Formats: sequence, C-alpha cells, structure tokens
Amino acid sequence: MGANKQKLYSFRTDDELIEKLNILAERHSRTRNKEIEYALKLYVEKCEQEEGRTNTGKLSVSKIG
Repeated sequence: MGANKQKLYSFRTDDELIEKLNILAERHSRTRNKEIEYALKLYVEKCEQEEGRTNTGKLSVSKIG
C-alpha cells in the first residue's frame, strides 16, 4: 500500500446541500466526492493561512490538484 492511501469518511447533510454539490461538481467536471475533497482542501488552506500550519510537516494538504 502506498503512503497516500485514501480514507473513507461519511457524513450527514441535507438534500439541498447535496443538490448544490451535484451542480457544482458537474460545472467543474468532477464527481461529487472530488468536489467535496476540493472544497475541504480549500478550507484547510484558508485556515492554515489564517492560523498557521496544522501539523508538524508530516502532512501536506496545501497543494490542490
């Protein structure tokens, strides 16, 4: 197994948010899952810019793509 093994994580949300994610994902030519992943990475980057890095250098989520 590689070092970049992805983890499965599920969460609950309302139907309206799911539908909006579907629309955005289609607009950006992504799956809904990849759209959520992209949004989360943007959120982490924003937090790290405002609050500093969230780790000791072992993790890198600051590069999207």
